Order: sequence, then structure tokens, then C-alpha cells
Amino acid sequence: MEVLSLEIIIDDKRASLDALLKKAENIDSFEIEDLDKTDERKSVVIFFKEPININYINSFLISVLGEHKAKVIE
Repeated sequence: MEVLSLEIIIDDKRASLDALLKKAENIDSFEIEDLDKTDERKSVVIFFKEPININYINSFLISVLGEHKAKVIE
């Protein structure tokens, strides 16, 4: 199965996430929503330029965001 978008919950600062996501080649656009008032927990929706096989999502996220503890929301 292939996906064109993905939403994850991640604990990181907005500026850090923004910088990492802007550098990624395969990301068309993204939206970051604050889930707390301390600039820690975020909901991030990622829109890909081309469909990505669901089997490679984890390795893709690690290559873009590094080793975060992320929860994938379907």
C-alpha cells in the first residue's frame, strides 16, 4: 500500500521540526499544530510529492526527523 500523506504526533520544538521538514526532498508540504502550551508536543501532517510505500515510512521518518519517539496516526 502507498500513501500520499501521513499524520504523526512528535515531541520536539516547532523551529526544529520546521527546519528538518523543509530540507526533505520527498516532502511537498507539511502542517504543524501545537498540542500543548510549552512548544513540545506537535501534530505534524506531511504531504509527499510522490506516493511512498507504507513499508518504508518508518525508515523515511527516521532519515528526515532522526530518532524521535513518534506515534503514527492512521
